[in-house]
Amino acid sequence: FFAANAGFTRQNKEKSELCSETAMITLANVLVELALPIVTANGFERSIPTEYYADLNSNAIDTPASLKTLAAFPSDGTITEANEQQLATLKTMLNTRSVVQFGLNRTDVERVCHFRNPKETTLVNPSEVIAGSPTTAGETNEAFPLPEVDAKGSAEAPPKTLAEALGAQGVNHFAPRVHIFYMALRAISISLTTNLSNIQNLKQHMSHPNSARHRGEYQAMVSYQTALITEGTSVRKTIQFLNGAAKWLLYVVGADRDTGKLPSTVPLAWKLLPQQIIDEILTALTLVLMPNVTTVLPSDIDDIISLLLILMGNLEYFPKAHTHALFPTIIIEMLNSPTFRKALTNHRWYQSNIVLGCIRTYIAMEKCYSEKVTCRYYLSVCLKKFLEEDALCLPARGELLDTSTRMLERFAHMVTTEANSAIDEVLNVLGKMRKLEEEGKDVVDRNTVGNAGTFNAGANANNRRRRNNNNNRDNNNESGDSSANEEEEEDDNANDTNANNNRGGANSNENVREISYTQQGEGLKNSLLIFGQTIEVFKLLGRQFRQGVLQDMVAQQISNMLVQNISKLAGKNSAELKVKDPETWGFKPRDTLEALVECFVNFRNEKVFITCVLESMHSVTTPEAFNYALANIVNPSRRLVISPLANQLNEMIQTIASNTGNRDQEELIWDDEAPENFFCALMATPLKDPVALPMHGDELLFVERGVIRHRLLENEENPFSRQPLTVQQLEEHNELPEVKAAVQKLMSDIAAYVKEKKA
Repeated sequence: FFAANAGFTRQNKEKSELCSETAMITLANVLVELALPIVTANGFERSIPTEYYADLNSNAIDTPASLKTLAAFPSDGTITEANEQQLATLKTMLNTRSVVQFGLNRTDVERVCHFRNPKETTLVNPSEVIAGSPTTAGETNEAFPLPEVDAKGSAEAPPKTLAEALGAQGVNHFAPRVHIFYMALRAISISLTTNLSNIQNLKQHMSHPNSARHRGEYQAMVSYQTALITEGTSVRKTIQFLNGAAKWLLYVVGADRDTGKLPSTVPLAWKLLPQQIIDEILTALTLVLMPNVTTVLPSDIDDIISLLLILMGNLEYFPKAHTHALFPTIIIEMLNSPTFRKALTNHRWYQSNIVLGCIRTYIAMEKCYSEKVTCRYYLSVCLKKFLEEDALCLPARGELLDTSTRMLERFAHMVTTEANSAIDEVLNVLGKMRKLEEEGKDVVDRNTVGNAGTFNAGANANNRRRRNNNNNRDNNNESGDSSANEEEEEDDNANDTNANNNRGGANSNENVREISYTQQGEGLKNSLLIFGQTIEVFKLLGRQFRQGVLQDMVAQQISNMLVQNISKLAGKNSAELKVKDPETWGFKPRDTLEALVECFVNFRNEKVFITCVLESMHSVTTPEAFNYALANIVNPSRRLVISPLANQLNEMIQTIASNTGNRDQEELIWDDEAPENFFCALMATPLKDPVALPMHGDELLFVERGVIRHRLLENEENPFSRQPLTVQQLEEHNELPEVKAAVQKLMSDIAAYVKEKKA
């Protein structure tokens, strides 16, 4: 079964009677039936072995370097009274050799293996395996076969245990209780998890704008695979088993019972667990939330929810970023479900973990490019709800405001970047749609226009992919090689290609490359939804954690984003952004402008923000352009924003005006005569809080502390030498006596220069 279906999951072509989706589901259900009594037994989590050590023999044909061997000793190899009972339970299992494989291919496989040292009667000491003793590691892995078990049981005396029954049939004994537990997990991995992944992929194909000809086929496949995994009572038993496995994982990880807080260092037992086990347990929540699954009760998923709450965004404990991308949609569906909403919100760890979990997941998505936009959109939907509740924000305050972790600074930076990217895309698409209208190419295909309030995960990605494919096609045409075009590209543009060929146009290839007015509008709609949700999170973040949001260069980044886009939406050239029927695409110009202005005036009493605005007026636009936009917004005859916002903006205009003179005087001080080393090496702005970058030799290069810290949020490397550099390394370097003295001398020289200029 496992040999056949391992091939099935890799190739989908295995010619075996067992290699079918029905066989996988059926046999998985059988194993779950066997394993369910194991996980529902009182205290079972303390009897399942969990500590794994890397096997050093990577020369075997099917033994990759990631093979994991199991031993029950604590990490230091000692036995104490506290674990004596547990070790006694494991002795039988550890005198056997068996393997359960996790993973879908040979290069990325995880195994649970049970071995003993053939030379001794005692258990293998983990420290010997880790140290890599050739004799111990090699013989443990290869030289010790599965022991034969004497046949027990007869017609007169039936076998009393499963082990005896297996022995009676001449089957090698392999610790049935433990092995069945892992085999059931593996069976679910092959069947349930694979089917859930297939369903998700099919739904993504169905949402593609050009999938109309295949949509019926996709829907039939979704219905078939959904029916396979949601049939009858078996789905509830599967979830109950996985909930028991989650309870075991909570014991392994050592989560605090009351708060869910994890140990400061990752336990070795957890670190070496097959990640596939954790993945499939968490992914099972998507099955629970399917509309036709009605037999599962909230109590059946309590421990799975516990696991979700403590692992959200925690890449140290669970490094599978792609699974983290599922969490926000799971949470949204649970909140929308009358059955499971209370199971989540009444959970003992919900209040202390939900805000931190969402923020960690948002940060974790930074390098997960394929799911980042969609995941962050749904995370923004979640955070908009959670940040409104002070009771949920309070437990997160301590960790978020801890400057050593820089979590809030990093999060505020990413939210600002996301909002800026979304509004940039909005303005860019509006300009393109306006141009298409002027060229008479503003035909709207009503059959493909979606609901203006519905997020389409593929719309923006499809537009980006088309742009990339156009570039690839141009390169291929130049080289005379058209075979490099991918299948997906051909599917995306198949309808457009046929239409152009039927017209017989000489420039059909050029027309294929053009993104239609409707496609531009769909991308606009998505960008507006992303911007709307992200800017709401930004406003709530500023309300709940105001001082944390305005740390270092994040305040300048926020100011740049607001000043630049307010100038564009309410400036002299704002008419260039007008399109026909903007409501079709969910574009309400006044609402978009109002959201930006509300963020802007929220910081009107923050001196650091006013200073940043004065700088932004010269760096991302001009004072004249920004002042024109502000005057336009507060003009009573235009009524671009509601009266309370207009009044607050008037106050801010006066504050900006009163501080403009200070900036002008500052500019006079820093004229062309100022020494070059008085300026930041990165931004060419006057140094106020300088730090020295680590450089080769005795050379010292000075930059503004806030600037380099902000840059290290995205890329932890020295911008000049390209060597790895963290904030901690930067601070340690500046604590060196000679560096500290050089910085102090520079600050004294700058102070003397400023004093002289003012005199």
